[in-house]
Amino acid sequence: MDLRKDSSAKRVRMTPENRRAQLIAAARKIFVSEGYVALSLRGIAVACGVRLSTVQHHFDGRAALIDAMVGAIIAECMEIYGCYRHAAGMTPDERLRATIAVMIGQNEDPQTALLFPELWALAEREPVAAEAVDRLYGHGRELIADLICAARPKLSAQHADHTAQLVMALADGLLISSGTRCGRSRSTPEQRNRFIDAAMGLAYGGDMQVG
Repeated sequence: MDLRKDSSAKRVRMTPENRRAQLIAAARKIFVSEGYVALSLRGIAVACGVRLSTVQHHFDGRAALIDAMVGAIIAECMEIYGCYRHAAGMTPDERLRATIAVMIGQNEDPQTALLFPELWALAEREPVAAEAVDRLYGHGRELIADLICAARPKLSAQHADHTAQLVMALADGLLISSGTRCGRSRSTPEQRNRFIDAAMGLAYGGDMQVG
């Protein structure tokens, strides 16, 4: 029996969409585990067991790969962050608080704790990454600003946007100062609740009593 022929007959060809998703997933895994310096089309090819030309068929360069990878991260983050945006049976105040809590919860995830510092570093060196990160933060600010406006309808859109930027900066600060290290959270539930209270206080312009 020709074993090579038999092995080939059993091989399942991926659709272009599935292959592209596989390559992006491999890129993200390398990015998180080894850092942005290890991210290359050749490295993705090796990780997926395909030829370099296969990767180049989907991405014509490192910039296109980075853009697709960060685009997938944006879509995932906004799906998670936006889960309470239109939640029925919740007041605007409850939706805002729940969304801030979700953002903090994501920052406690070990993969997020590794991912975002690498994204920030990459954005300093790769214009396409900087543009993608700006899109991510733009979407996050828009989400928080909309929720703030719903909770405080008399607030101007500009004020809500500025406040949303401060809330997101607090979330990043928590990730840096007391987020996850080596797979372990360095903050307690009480600390996270105090942060949520502080963020809500910002959203209400100091009118809210925080613990």
